[in-house]
Amino acid sequence: MSEFINNSGKRLEGLFQFSQGILRDEDGTKLLAKYGEILKHITPHDMIAMEEKQLRMGVKPGEIKDKIEKVMNAIYDHLKNYEWNKPQEGHALYYLMQENRELEKILSELKQNLKDRAYKVAKINVSKLLLMEHHYRRKENILFPFLEKIWENCLPLSVMWSLHDDIRMKLKQLLTILSENEGFTPEIFSLIGEVFFLMYGMISKEELIIYPVAMETLTSKELRDFFSNQNRRIEQAAIRSDPEYNTIGHNLHRRK
Repeated sequence: MSEFINNSGKRLEGLFQFSQGILRDEDGTKLLAKYGEILKHITPHDMIAMEEKQLRMGVKPGEIKDKIEKVMNAIYDHLKNYEWNKPQEGHALYYLMQENRELEKILSELKQNLKDRAYKVAKINVSKLLLMEHHYRRKENILFPFLEKIWENCLPLSVMWSLHDDIRMKLKQLLTILSENEGFTPEIFSLIGEVFFLMYGMISKEELIIYPVAMETLTSKELRDFFSNQNRRIEQAAIRSDPEYNTIGHNLHRRK
């Protein structure tokens, strides 16, 4: 319906009511039947504005985190189809996205390790996941403070920061239990599943919501200059297993 395409107010209200229904554990099928047409036109900007509204009305970050994936699942395809100018090589966000591609490779290898019951190799790949700490720190220490200065709706960044902490906690728990065992256990499988859920979910939130809005916020020379100046700090995206590259902090395209 064209009435939703150019009406951000209606889109925001529809998404808000849908999310509120999810938070109240209402029937998802009925909610989709009621709000499905509006959800087809949701943009990343709407998602951030909706979360801002929920947080300002007193919804706790923990409540949002508990239900956010149900909301994301309902609008995933629509956000995926949202057209935006993705960052090119040389842009800070390009390198953050490249880190996600490397993370996906490790997660894929870890999935295969589980199928093969390759415990020792799985432990190595779980250890590699710790290198994403550099990625999350760059977001927290460089990207978020800047976005907080220019975004009207910046409270949702606090939820993402909290999700970073959840990933850290789960990885710590997983590494501990891996060190205490010599083979896979139901608890290990469960924890790895939680790590997959959180890390894949983080990739989606970054690349379907945060980065598109960040790119579309860069409308002034000052904003573009900021990211240009930060490239030396963010343009370091390789997760590599060999000792020379044992941190994320190495340039993907080494300068001579």
